[in-house]
Amino acid sequence: MRIRSVLAILAAAVIPAASSLAQDRQGADARLTLRFVAERAPEALGPVAIASGENRSDAFVLPERHLSDPVVMQGRSAALVSVEQNARIANLKAPETGRDFVVLLIPAETGGYQGVFVPAKDPSFRPGDAYFYNHSDAVIIGYVGRTSFSLSPGQGRVVRPTQPREEGFYDVGFGVRSADGDRPLHDTRWPVETNIRSYIFFFSNPRTGNPTFRAVDEFIAID
Repeated sequence: MRIRSVLAILAAAVIPAASSLAQDRQGADARLTLRFVAERAPEALGPVAIASGENRSDAFVLPERHLSDPVVMQGRSAALVSVEQNARIANLKAPETGRDFVVLLIPAETGGYQGVFVPAKDPSFRPGDAYFYNHSDAVIIGYVGRTSFSLSPGQGRVVRPTQPREEGFYDVGFGVRSADGDRPLHDTRWPVETNIRSYIFFFSNPRTGNPTFRAVDEFIAID
């Protein structure tokens, strides 16, 4: 789950032959649009691409602070590969419905990444909302305005802020829950946004092991 685990997969076997990357039967003719953001992406990883059967996307660099440009994936399953190392770094498996996703890339225990697919066109995930994902080993608790939430390790959910202050912001607080009691992690204020969605990663600091977080914003054009 540390940075070295992301790189470990690069020493794995070279990408299998095209037949072993065959698309699944269900949705094999689908063209999905994906945008990626990684919890962390070591510089040594270099550019990546989506490999699906004989198809390969243009190469791109995994961003940490913003969403990537849209990338097309043929079918509902494919591999994310390191271009320079010619090695698979993630298996991508999209939900059975939907064609437009934001993919959160979470470092996996066994090396490489696991992909968390967030439907980009889901009407329940609206501008002003935030998607929280807990990749730490602790239970994360918090509130955004008057909306409270709790996330077990490995859990993600959409949070809709409620009841902003008259000044135009939400009170926001994050904390860690344990058998010894709740411990504050961070207190801040978020402005009320009408064309921004946010993705918040909670993860263990590679140096200290303590939970920390990082937020990435997505601009949503309002028709």
